[in-house]
Amino acid sequence: ANCGMARVFAYLMNPNSEMTDTAIFEDTSATIMKALKETHQINSSKTDISKTAFEIALNQLI
Repeated sequence: ANCGMARVFAYLMNPNSEMTDTAIFEDTSATIMKALKETHQINSSKTDISKTAFEIALNQLI
């Protein structure tokens, strides 16, 4: 939930963003889908998915 709200706040800080429920939901969904696809490209197994996603996130922070 916290990550979703952080994404919403980031979206709303864009001065050109459309302020509708649908636009916010679509942006958040697209961000989640992008992260899942990137995670799957690195680790397509059915285990350690969260581990892989956390590694990607940490590498983006460094």
